[in-house]
Order: sequence, then C-alpha cells, then structure tokens
Amino acid sequence: MSRVLSLPKIRFWEIREENTKIDRIFVWNKEVKEISNSIKNGTSVRVLYGNGFGFAHSSRKSADSLATEALEIAKSMDRLSDDKKKIFLGESVKDERRSRRKIDPENVDLSEKKDYFLDLGKEMMKDRKIKSSQISQSSAKINSIYKNSLGSEIKQDLLYTNAVCSLTAKEGGNTADYSDRVGEMLGYEVVKDFDKICHDARDKAIKLLKAKHAKGGIFPVVCDGALTDVFAHEAVGHASEADIVMQDDSCLHKSIGRRIADRNVNVVDSALDNYWGSYFYDDEGIKAQETYLIKNGVLKTHMHSRETAAIFGKKPTGNARAEDYSVVPIVRMSNTYIEKGDFGEDEMFHGIKKGFFLRGSKGGQVDTRTGDFQFNALYGNLIENGKLSGLVREVSLSGNTLKILKEISRISKNYEKGQPGTCGKNGQGVRVIGYNPRILIDRAVVGGI
Repeated sequence: MSRVLSLPKIRFWEIREENTKIDRIFVWNKEVKEISNSIKNGTSVRVLYGNGFGFAHSSRKSADSLATEALEIAKSMDRLSDDKKKIFLGESVKDERRSRRKIDPENVDLSEKKDYFLDLGKEMMKDRKIKSSQISQSSAKINSIYKNSLGSEIKQDLLYTNAVCSLTAKEGGNTADYSDRVGEMLGYEVVKDFDKICHDARDKAIKLLKAKHAKGGIFPVVCDGALTDVFAHEAVGHASEADIVMQDDSCLHKSIGRRIADRNVNVVDSALDNYWGSYFYDDEGIKAQETYLIKNGVLKTHMHSRETAAIFGKKPTGNARAEDYSVVPIVRMSNTYIEKGDFGEDEMFHGIKKGFFLRGSKGGQVDTRTGDFQFNALYGNLIENGKLSGLVREVSLSGNTLKILKEISRISKNYEKGQPGTCGKNGQGVRVIGYNPRILIDRAVVGGI
C-alpha cells in the first residue's frame, strides 16, 4: 500500500473497490419502455488520522491518489477536532465469498426476458378494469474488494434479483392500487413463478374495487407478515440503530436491559442466508451476523458500526452499510424481523369480537425520537366474532412503538413472504427485507387514509 498510509498518526484506513452491473427491463401496460444495462466502477479511501476522518472517492483515480486526498482531509479535520475519535479495530480477515445462484441472469437470452415480461404486461391489461400495469425486473451484480490497515482483504461477489408488479384498477368512480414483488440474493430463478404473483395481484386489485373504507377507532388488529415487516423495520429497527440512539433521536435511548415488550416478542436483524438484504461482510469488513435487538421482551443491544461500537464499548454487529463506494458506511439494518410464535392461522383471530386484519403496506412514517408512527396498509378485512368478513381499503395503523410492543399478545407460527425494498437514510438507499409472522396487537388505532 502507498507510503502515504504508513504515517505514525494514521490510526486506521480502509479501501473499498466496487464494480457494479445492473440490468433492467420495464414494461408499462403493453409496451416495453426500458431495457438498460449500467456499469458503475469506483474506489474510495477512508483514513483516521489523529482525531480526524478523511474520505475520498473516484471512478477514475487510483487508490494511491485517493489516499493522499483522504489523508489531507483527515489532517484538516484533526486540527478542528476537540473530541477523541474512537474506532473498533478487531482482527485481520482474509476471505472470498460468492452468493449462491442457480441461473445467472447474463446466461438468459435477452429476447426470452423481454417476451416473458411483455407477455405478462399484456396479460394484465386483458381485463378492462385494469387501467395501468407496471412490471419491472432487475439484476444487480456487485463485485467488491475491501482492504484495511489491519491487513484484511475481503472479496465479495454478490448477485441480487428482483421483480415488481404494480397495478391500478378502476370501475365507475372507484380506484384501487395493488402491488407485489419478489427479491433475493440469488439468481434469475427468483422470477421463475412471477406470473403467478402478477395474476394474484390483478385479482386482488379488482376485488379491492368493491372494498369499503374503514371506519376509525381503537380495535384489536392482526397484521399480516408484510405489515409486521414495516413495524419491525420502521418502528423498532431504525430506533435501534446506534447512530440514531447516540444522537438522542431514539425512543429506545438508555433502554438496554429494560423490558420494553411482552415476553413473547423477539426482534432480530440478520444479514445471513440469501435474503434481499443479505451479504457476507458489511462495508467495514465486519462479518454478517444475527443480532437479537429484543430477546424475550428485553432490549439487548443496538446495531453498530466500528465507530459506534467503540463509543458504546461494544463489538460491531455487521451493520455498517453504504449505498455504493462513493459514500461513507453508516449504521443500517439488513433483514429485520419478529421471530415466529406458537399460534396457528385461525387462532390469531379467535375471541376477537370486532377488529381488523390488515395486509400489506403502502408506506408510512415514524418519529424515531417519540416512537409515534402511522403505517398505511394495502387493504384489510374486518374481523367479526373470530372470523374474517368484508374487505376494507384506504386503512392505516397508528400508535407508539413502546406502547404497541407491549400490546403484542399473539404471534403466528409461520413466516410470510416479505416485501423486498430500499431503505433510505441520510440520502443513501440499501436493500432490506423481513420475513415476518402475523402479530395480534390487542389495542391499536385504525383509521382511514
């Protein structure tokens, strides 16, 4: 490595080199609107000199040149800093990993891909009630090399494949939107049965045209896996990110070791396996791992980077992630979920005289500092005397994280398909998902959107 990085006051340095290739097909109604292939290559260097961090990146410059730039920035920051910067060092790691794949997307003929998704778009539009159909498929290959001052050298070859179907149905004065998607850290085999998902989405969009608007109030609410996913990620996950906790912007601040949920609640963040938010090592060279945020209702830990771990006196949890080489890694979730429980599907509704079964997600918002949130469901069902009845739409779930955690009384014994998505934070987006069970919240605010 460059002699620039051997100066005695340099306490830590790391280099990330990335080569990313993304292929995408987009079909709107009955027409292919986009077939694209993009390649992004680049290198970044981060240096801790004294008490100053410096960061430089480029798609053209060498690592040596970037090391010089990063060092100059770090020296300037050191002169301005009054605080002792901390960093978790750990051990040197040398490894090379490749994600599993049965079918490499590059080995699938482009005309075959185009015909498959174009035919799906045309099929969706055969029903006159469907007024808009947007179907897309993309694959991202990411080859990266990570090196640091400890002697680590980690190579990762990751492949992510996903597909999305978004539909709008109209009849008379009623409009209904429905979308579904698949995505995993696997190959083209992920989209093998995507036609079934699209047909199911079309059927649900049409059925929702006749759904009633929900009447608000406080009710027992059963959330399906997709809406539980949103709660686990937005309400619990973000509040458990150590940088947010450190800024006193989390409702979980100073709560480690406290019981904050019913004893049956376990919340986990895990980058293991082949899920949409998985990887082998994070962007600071820390191995992916399973982290219990809440265990038997007790808050056990936060998610950490090298820097926040050192500040809190903990070990990194493998949650330092960057959108790409051009930005500094920050504390981020991977695959966040509530562990499954003991209740069967029908048992989740038993004894509920009047309530709601809410499904899917249309987004929402959360204030991590107060814990107040509102999430919008795709649709739902009324629950009457323990049975599902009429459909409802334009329905939301509201509450407070700490209060709702204590209201979770039942958790189903099966996980349901998660919704692969992109989580935004500080201007960066990373892949996330959660395969969650259904949960029963004894008391929650339900309202119309």
